[in-house]
Amino acid sequence: MVIAISELFKELFQVNFTPLISLIFLLTFLLTNSLSDKRLNKQFIITIALVFSLLIVDSIEYYLSTLSIP
Repeated sequence: MVIAISELFKELFQVNFTPLISLIFLLTFLLTNSLSDKRLNKQFIITIALVFSLLIVDSIEYYLSTLSIP
């Protein structure tokens, strides 16, 4: 059971690595960019939060689909 969970999280990390790195890079860019409008930065940060929440929900759905039905 422990090995299966370990493999599952390893697979989830590999699948979500590129979107997570992209989100972190974009968030870092937005927080350090002082030239653009604050309102625009706030809208991008909200969008980043929504995309991150979609990644979390998708990962939970994948995890639940691997469970056996009793």
